[in-house]
Amino acid sequence: MRLIVTESQYKSILLEEKINSIINKVENSQKNFLSHVKKIEKIFDVNLPDLKKNSLPLGGMSYLLGDFLKKDQKNIKSDDVGLIILATLLPYFSNNLETLKKLLEEIKKRNLVDIFDTCLYKFSSLKDSFENFMNSLPVPYKKDPLYYSFLLPVIPDLYYIANKSKYHIDVDELIDSNQNKELGVIVDEIINKFSD
Repeated sequence: MRLIVTESQYKSILLEEKINSIINKVENSQKNFLSHVKKIEKIFDVNLPDLKKNSLPLGGMSYLLGDFLKKDQKNIKSDDVGLIILATLLPYFSNNLETLKKLLEEIKKRNLVDIFDTCLYKFSSLKDSFENFMNSLPVPYKKDPLYYSFLLPVIPDLYYIANKSKYHIDVDELIDSNQNKELGVIVDEIINKFSD
């Protein structure tokens, strides 16, 4: 059986796929980050509630740093990636110096210091670029721009949406309802910025 769809229906279908892709990337980034946290907690017998509480924004940054490490270091182990990412991000979301010291000692023990230094540099560069991008939006936001870094993996998708069609993103599906209004405004501004 053949279905005939109009061009606008076809664009709506493509848009729906892109929105689902955005939601999946955000959810998978957060889940992947939480799995790194759980492994580190188990290995070092520590508790990292600040990282778990901030797993949404940290998931986006973790996604990009993990991707960078895997491309830069072809033979790096998944556990090493998690260790390096958590040691990189921990100081920004927690005051847990004891755990940070344990992670840094393990990085030294595994001969990962150079890779860790490269990751720190990459993080600093990503953080600065993302903060500049967020500050370029004509929207006041309530939190540190780094809080919105879960958007990092989906910025290309938002660009696609901005350039291919009229959009509607169900922000409720992205994060908790108490922050949807602020996030919705920010996502709208990002899409508008790309549309210009």
